[in-house]
Amino acid sequence: MKESTYEERFARYYMRDMEQSQDQEGIQLFFQLQEELMDHITRSHALEAQKTMKKLQVILRKRAPEAIETALPRFYLTQVALFANELQKFGISPVKIFCFSSASIELIYSWNTEKEMVEGGRWLVESFIDMISERLNPLFSHPIVSQAAEYINHHLEEPIEVDAVAKEIGISPSYLAKLFKQEAGMTVKQFSNHRKVVEAKYYLQFSNKEIAQIADQFSFCNQSYFTKVFKDQMGLTPKQFRLSLQEAKKSYQESS
Repeated sequence: MKESTYEERFARYYMRDMEQSQDQEGIQLFFQLQEELMDHITRSHALEAQKTMKKLQVILRKRAPEAIETALPRFYLTQVALFANELQKFGISPVKIFCFSSASIELIYSWNTEKEMVEGGRWLVESFIDMISERLNPLFSHPIVSQAAEYINHHLEEPIEVDAVAKEIGISPSYLAKLFKQEAGMTVKQFSNHRKVVEAKYYLQFSNKEIAQIADQFSFCNQSYFTKVFKDQMGLTPKQFRLSLQEAKKSYQESS
């Protein structure tokens, strides 16, 4: 028997889905809700985003009650792709976007039950919002300051000085320093250190790297300076921060 072509298989799937979806309640609102979801996420409106995610899950469950464990992962994969596209607007590096997307997709494929997938949808919303609100630069209104913040985000693992940032943008260091302080409320160095600490927190929480290695990775001159900057920002030293997370995890596991 001759194997069907891609076009024939696509047509079969398409016609099947058209029959299933034509009169399905909620389908007409699906893409509008999808846009609302991404808008809530990029604005860090957590409660509204979770409500919208729940509405989308309900629509998918009504449409495919017998295949929800297939429908939900497909939907989440679409959201990862849409979110990756949004991330480009926030000045995050292509490598980080690619790796974030890849890790999200691998996690989605690891979910096996409907319960995991529903809870996973909530986690994705939280994760996306965290990515926007904690790990990316604010959307500065001034284009020069926005350019500077984007440059900093792309070079967090390098030493960052106002002279190098100004040279990249094509303006004088003194003008950039004054403009950045006026717009961002902090110096270029303070902003770059802030961003480095935010990124370093992730490694302190999820990697086994030594604190000295993390300090070196983000080009702090030494571990002592990294500790000082981290404590000024977080109120804890990197070691205290890591230990607090370990204790919280242990306490949660014991109470579960």
